[in-house]
Amino acid sequence: MFRSTVRKVMWVGRATVFLVGLAMIVAVVLGVATAALAGTGVGATFNLGSLNTVDQISRLVGSTDNPMLRVANNSTGTHATALDLKVDPGRAPMRVDSSTQVANLNADKVDGQEAETLLPGGDLPSGRTVRGNYSIYNVAPPKNTPTDEIPGPLSEDIWWTSDSISFGYRLPSAPSVEVIQKDASSTQNCPGTADSPEAAPGYLCVYEEYSSHLYADSSYPEARNVSRSGAHLVAFGERLTIDTLFDTWGTWAVTAP
Repeated sequence: MFRSTVRKVMWVGRATVFLVGLAMIVAVVLGVATAALAGTGVGATFNLGSLNTVDQISRLVGSTDNPMLRVANNSTGTHATALDLKVDPGRAPMRVDSSTQVANLNADKVDGQEAETLLPGGDLPSGRTVRGNYSIYNVAPPKNTPTDEIPGPLSEDIWWTSDSISFGYRLPSAPSVEVIQKDASSTQNCPGTADSPEAAPGYLCVYEEYSSHLYADSSYPEARNVSRSGAHLVAFGERLTIDTLFDTWGTWAVTAP
């Protein structure tokens, strides 16, 4: 009877040890597996300070009169920042659905250009083109009008007037000039047209679209006083036997070298 009782106790003890050992093994295995899966895949725990991997969007949705998410970095280190967004080349780092201005959100550059180059009077970046229109007109007095009755610049055959054009920006140096008259072909340095003015780097190209009663022997319109920021355009009108309106208009383009 005593031996039978001892054998039963020993059997129960061995069984208990086995079950406890099995429970410990299962706990260790499941614990390791759980740790390996944490922060990986849809529905997994987001672990702070660890790499979390998922291939689906994570959403934070709520209703509060406060920010839904705040990230604060109290470090004073050189590279400390509250947010770091990384994407593949050519991809936008973020997307918004509002055009409302964000206070204190500053942009250092616009289209790769510093702010001072975008303001009128700033330096025009190399290779950039500025375009505009010009219009010159005046009335040439008759040839037989006495000189003392018509003040201003004149000769027996011509009367002239001018207009100024401003580039709105500064070029590194004064550009070279080519004038494409209304019936002339474009050139290598001025490959555009009056409807679509173009200029090679370092050139101011003036495209005449219309003219009337200009002096035949002049290279109208003529560019003078060309500088880094603009030029004067001069037109010469014919003096006939009556007051004669002479005019010319067109477009221009200048490209920084």
